[in-house]
Amino acid sequence: MMTLKNSAENPDKKNVQSTKLLSLVSNKLHLNETLQKVLPLELQEQPELYRLVIEYCELTYKSQLTEIDLERVNEIYELAEYDEVLDRWISKIDDSVDPIVFAIRQQERISLLDFITEMRCIDSQYMTLEKFKSLAEKLELNNYFINKYVHFQDRDYTCQLVCQTSNCSITVISWKTNQRTQAHFNASDLSVIYVYQGTLTYTIFDKVNEPYIHHKGREGKQLKYLKREENQFKENTWLSINSGETYQLSNLASEDLITLHFRYYTYPTYQEDEKLAVVTPSI
Repeated sequence: MMTLKNSAENPDKKNVQSTKLLSLVSNKLHLNETLQKVLPLELQEQPELYRLVIEYCELTYKSQLTEIDLERVNEIYELAEYDEVLDRWISKIDDSVDPIVFAIRQQERISLLDFITEMRCIDSQYMTLEKFKSLAEKLELNNYFINKYVHFQDRDYTCQLVCQTSNCSITVISWKTNQRTQAHFNASDLSVIYVYQGTLTYTIFDKVNEPYIHHKGREGKQLKYLKREENQFKENTWLSINSGETYQLSNLASEDLITLHFRYYTYPTYQEDEKLAVVTPSI
């Protein structure tokens, strides 16, 4: 059990039940008994909903979660997408983890669950590229975990989704020599990349509309990408990508390249085929 800061310092800003929950949990009382004391009777009279709330609390307050635990957390998130009552209770529980977030921010290294918790607790209007990068840099993922998502193909680079919530994702991309993305941009999303192995080439383009003459004699404009800047990022280095910047990622080196991509969605959204918080490698 983590050492929790007393949330009763600002009771006017905290949900009363959440405050009681933190106080009781911090005294190491049995969580199930604790919840029976603070959850409303009408919730306890809905067995399935009650069980999910208790399970989510237990997962939230565990000091360390396994991959199976993380998958279960995401399953509950998915259920909450279609259950307003469950969603409200998850929000109340998340509000009560402020002391946990405080503790997370004091650590030099954080777990994947800590990272997800922090992402859920920061309002998007307060998230900056610098803050997102600093949190990603603190994330501790061991080699065994990362290597499960590494897979090379001759025809193109491969992307393996590791983690996704409503407002952030982590992806491992494996590149063989001369594999590259198209020139593209991330709109308003925040993006940072960690070079796990090899050398990443990052090319920035300016988009220019050049006039041309249509084959039937009509005048028009065509979009062209003019290279502005190109930089290389070696193993164990980080790259921050400004929103709206048009860029291309490439592996121009003779060795294989592995990168971890962290994306923060300034407008939280789910892609229908990528809802899992922790994904088992599909390849």
